[in-house]
Amino acid sequence: FAHWIADPHKTPSAAMAALLGAWALPMSGNQEQSCRKVLQRGYKCQPLHGAWQQLININLPAQLEFMLSDGELRYATLLKARGDEWVLAAGTVSAPFRQDALLPLWTGRAVVLWQPGPGRLSVVRPGNREPAVLWIRQQLHLPADSDEASMYDAELVARVVEFQKARGLKADGVVGLQTLMALQAAAPASGIPQLNPAVH
Repeated sequence: FAHWIADPHKTPSAAMAALLGAWALPMSGNQEQSCRKVLQRGYKCQPLHGAWQQLININLPAQLEFMLSDGELRYATLLKARGDEWVLAAGTVSAPFRQDALLPLWTGRAVVLWQPGPGRLSVVRPGNREPAVLWIRQQLHLPADSDEASMYDAELVARVVEFQKARGLKADGVVGLQTLMALQAAAPASGIPQLNPAVH
């Protein structure tokens, strides 16, 4: 892996091209320009900084930043993660690697592309009433056609906590960014890529 990622062509733009390709979206200039372009189509480039388990829990492809032994940075997109085997890509070139081979070089920085649900993109707390609650219900296959469907009630809180526990997320019933992204990947519409399609 160290040899593969050392290639100077493993740039942010090459990794972003692979990430956009996973979503069947076109590259538009450099990474910043591409993120602005996909935002107009309802997608969001979401920077993350954390542990690898966070990416597995979210279950969406992610652009990763790696640091070589000389301090140089390289980039590749994580497309698949099944057990210990991870598939990385930059541009149109992809290759499988063992997880323990690449994690020592990963800086912990990532960019995940996702498609936020309707309503304001913010934390949804128990007792809130807003359009995002309807979307949460739909993702969890709960009825969303009553007058109270936009209320984040005790029944929905219990289902969200159950979902969070199953995904290794903080099980507090608060639907923050990571839970929103994991909900999207857990009940995807056609065309949403997943790191591990076996996770439901």
